[in-house]
Amino acid sequence: MNAKIIVGIYGIRNLSDAIFPKQIHDHNLAVFQGGNLLHYIHLERVSRSRYDANMHQHIETIAQELNLSHNKSMVLCFADHELGKAFSSDDGNIQFKPGDQRNEISSLGEGVSNWYGHNVKAFSISHELAHIYSCIPFFGQFRPESLMIHYDGGASISNFSAWEYRNHKIHNLFHHWELKKYTSFFNVNALVFRLTGTKPRFHNSVPGKLMGLAAYGSYNRDIEVWLRKNKYFSDIWSSPRRFFLQMKSDWGLDIQFVDNRNSFLKDLAATLHEMFVRESLTEILKIKAIHKYRHLYFTGGCALNIKLNSALMNSGEFDEVFIPPCADDSGLSLGAAVAVSLAQGNTIRNLGPYLNNYLLETKKIRVEERVIKETASLLYANSIVGICNDFGEVGPRALGNRSLLARADSKKLSERISVSLKEREWYRPVAPVMLRENAEYYTGYKKFYQSAGYMLFDFKIRAERMNEIEGVVHKDNTSRIQVIEQRDQNPFLYDLLKECHIRYGIRALINTSFNCKGEPIVHNRIDALNTAERMHLDALIIDGEILKFPY
Repeated sequence: MNAKIIVGIYGIRNLSDAIFPKQIHDHNLAVFQGGNLLHYIHLERVSRSRYDANMHQHIETIAQELNLSHNKSMVLCFADHELGKAFSSDDGNIQFKPGDQRNEISSLGEGVSNWYGHNVKAFSISHELAHIYSCIPFFGQFRPESLMIHYDGGASISNFSAWEYRNHKIHNLFHHWELKKYTSFFNVNALVFRLTGTKPRFHNSVPGKLMGLAAYGSYNRDIEVWLRKNKYFSDIWSSPRRFFLQMKSDWGLDIQFVDNRNSFLKDLAATLHEMFVRESLTEILKIKAIHKYRHLYFTGGCALNIKLNSALMNSGEFDEVFIPPCADDSGLSLGAAVAVSLAQGNTIRNLGPYLNNYLLETKKIRVEERVIKETASLLYANSIVGICNDFGEVGPRALGNRSLLARADSKKLSERISVSLKEREWYRPVAPVMLRENAEYYTGYKKFYQSAGYMLFDFKIRAERMNEIEGVVHKDNTSRIQVIEQRDQNPFLYDLLKECHIRYGIRALINTSFNCKGEPIVHNRIDALNTAERMHLDALIIDGEILKFPY
């Protein structure tokens, strides 16, 4: 008898369309059977609306496309949020009502679900627990002596929760909102939005922007005291006048507008960011000191903060720091489906990061040697090449299947990609991809955590070699390296990096996401062709075929 289909869904609706930052974003859906992933859909990739939170408008179409609409024996699991647990599609053919477990975060809660006129078995899972379970498809079952941390802007009843794996079960140690004042810098702080030039509805881009700008400044204790005294100027949405007046009064600085090239404002950004990293690191290491855990599983939106991740790695307190590529809310449907699948006795098959497969062909693409050689030749000639091979990456990082690639030794090329083609801010760096031996060559590191393959840590670049990869070294002399250790991580990327190194002496490539400003990463062939033409790329690799522009 075939194993049941298990569907994980994150689709809690927003409660407001106000101009202030939205709490809900990145709806997604995952389908498992017998521990194997069949389908994963990050809604924004297919709807082409950034951070799309309208699953209620799309889920019936998705169910029909995946031949799920007439399945009466499936099991559903809905990841919840502090804003609610219930779900209903626009046409009402899919509905879920949770049971009465309002404050339970540690277990699955049964609910009542109507699926096209039939009652199907359904559960809700806390936002916190779904984040924790999202680690398993990438790292396997949790190891003994492991600490698991969920940490984000807000979940079901906390924004920070700590868990341990004991007696083959996950146990919640505690949860709280005590770090909310620091995560708020990234999503509800008006001063940070002004510093980064971000409009409120694009709050999900703020963390990357603040990290990038912070590298140009320095932490200042006097600025921290001043910010605390003034409640971080978090409410200056309508006008920065109060901020300017206070700055003139207390610092003697007469600034008429927010210019993030100003040295004081750079230090202000650096101070805010350092406060977040310091307090977060202190909280996590305090737990480790009490319980003596060997391994850390870290997830939630804050696990995409490269500086915090790197501080955890460099602390030397853990044998391994495991961070999934979809640490943000895009991993919640995976976590929900995994939780139910495990409860039904299935073993979850380990997955790589290339899971976005909605309506894409299932055949594996083998890139011919001639294409590898021609792509390497184009890159050597300073071309910018778009990649759209196989399935797309899960999570926000492009990892070689939906990427823009170029030489990493050219500052001019990195500025062309980041500022001209993608229209990003002047202070935001691009990241490199390289083979493990070259990562060691540039950094001196001997050990790389598995999550370095997901571009989730940065590394100090050796001073004598920074000019060799100047296009990907940030202002603070670090680089957010995607480390390729084995060919099976990404055969095309591995072979291309080998060819670039052996034939041309190029040890690293720029690797940034394949998308225009304000758009999601490309999903299918049509997205890739349209985006490549708009960006005036030099070439495009689509499922192993090479196209040169104009073609």
